[in-house]
Amino acid sequence: MALPTLTVAERSGVLRLVGGSAVLRHVRQRILVCARASLPVLIEGETGTGKELVARALHEEGPLHRGPFVPVDCGALPEALAEAELFGHRRGAFTGAIGDRPGLVAAAEGGTLFLDEIENLPLSVQAKLLRFLQDADYRPLGAARPLRARVRVVAASNCALGELVTRGAFRRDLLFRLDVLRLVLPPLRERIEDLRSIAAAVLARVEAGGEMRHAEEPAPEIVRHWAAHSWPGNVRELVNVVERARVYAAHVGWPAAWYEATVELMESSRPPLVAESAWPVAPLVDGCSPTERGRLEALLDRHRWQRSSVARELGISRVTLWRRMRRVGLLGDDASESGRLAASGGGGDR
Repeated sequence: MALPTLTVAERSGVLRLVGGSAVLRHVRQRILVCARASLPVLIEGETGTGKELVARALHEEGPLHRGPFVPVDCGALPEALAEAELFGHRRGAFTGAIGDRPGLVAAAEGGTLFLDEIENLPLSVQAKLLRFLQDADYRPLGAARPLRARVRVVAASNCALGELVTRGAFRRDLLFRLDVLRLVLPPLRERIEDLRSIAAAVLARVEAGGEMRHAEEPAPEIVRHWAAHSWPGNVRELVNVVERARVYAAHVGWPAAWYEATVELMESSRPPLVAESAWPVAPLVDGCSPTERGRLEALLDRHRWQRSSVARELGISRVTLWRRMRRVGLLGDDASESGRLAASGGGGDR
């Protein structure tokens, strides 16, 4: 019986290309088209959009999927040793070269070489890479004859390489060689409808790893708050929020954990990104208005200033409630608060 054809997301891992938004479906289709050829691919996108994940998907869906996938962080290559790291060297090629050493190109033989942050590659090494892309041969440092390698090159950048070409920081001819096929990854703020799916995928990975059981997905209310955030860190930032909630859940439970993690997310945003009406009592931003203070004070009065009861209704922890009370000035006057508690008989829940 023939095996079913796996999608890119199924084959490439639970966090890879998760979501059903129209923009992501388009990217997924483009990957399938580009993967079938062995031509170079240039992936562009902001930090955290998943460029390496897409590069792996290209490799696993392509004709060289049985070969190795070799990722290279060009920003981490020492400039003086970048050429030797990529193309290898022979004994005595430079001080400290006590033996022959194959480079990363040789390690990727029959597979894919992924050059991440390629804008950081030194100009001298860019010339050697251009030669390799043109002729499929390269010369290790100190070697008498060139070598050949069957390698697909996938490059990625989080900046506009065309602007670097204009400034003389990147070779125009190399850009042309790399930009045979291009994939542009959308930022997370352009596919907000995928937020919940990505969070669920992170939780599924955690449960599969045995780190936690019975995790709860975020409520629609939480996802609405996420939708107001700009997500400068993209998918990577969302993964951090989910991981943070997972840690908090061990202490305060899941509903409160999502609120805790979302409070910290929104409070990190400057300027504020959530409208006053987004939260039922108090916004997740610094500063307050009479309306904000009045809404929270009315809720506290209704519960006779029993903070545990108020926190339970809001689905947050008492610590988060305390932060909100302090932010809107309801903890600034201990004498005033003591008077309220004495009048209501609620002095035992401070």
